[in-house]
Amino acid sequence: MLWLLDSDVIWKLAQFELFAEALVVLDAEKKDLRCLPELGFQLRRDSIYKKHTIEVVERVRQFIKGIKVINNADPDEQVILQNAEATYQNRVERIDGGEQTLFIATKVLTVSIIVTHDKKALRTLANDSSCTGIYERVKGRVLCFEQLVIMMIDQIGYKKIQSKIGPRCEYDDAMRVCFANGKPDFAESDCKTWLNDYINKLVSAAPGLVRSDPAGP
Repeated sequence: MLWLLDSDVIWKLAQFELFAEALVVLDAEKKDLRCLPELGFQLRRDSIYKKHTIEVVERVRQFIKGIKVINNADPDEQVILQNAEATYQNRVERIDGGEQTLFIATKVLTVSIIVTHDKKALRTLANDSSCTGIYERVKGRVLCFEQLVIMMIDQIGYKKIQSKIGPRCEYDDAMRVCFANGKPDFAESDCKTWLNDYINKLVSAAPGLVRSDPAGP
């Protein structure tokens, strides 16, 4: 199994210091991962330090060493995805370049799962009729970030994951809600309720894409 990682997921794992835990729950080694070419460009820009600390940037730099970059291309599918759009809650949403690359890669990397936090791209893929062929191929092959967090809680333990995400949860709006702004005595059951709420909303808005059994084969 190959895991195709959205760059935003890699940055979140770096921020929360959860690379080792993610590899454990995915039952993966670096040879089983793929990342986007954009990540290398991001690391070379001085502007990245306006968004991330030196420590977080260095974690990403070290983590991606030895991880292959996705280089699969399909001009026809790229045109479709570039032009795709859908309306969600009165806002027009589109698919950015990184997610386009991930979706296209599933055509060649047939035994693969996309790990992403980009819900706009998933909703657009599911609701723009021009994307039907790509959507059908990607169905059931998406693991969203909230699912990954639940897997880590279940397999590694809530206290450890809470100790990593809670104090840094201001970095991500969803994690801030799910971990109650880092409240140390926030109950595991309440945290999971919020995580599942985000997952269920995504399942409703982008039916069929998210894996029904995140830990399954």
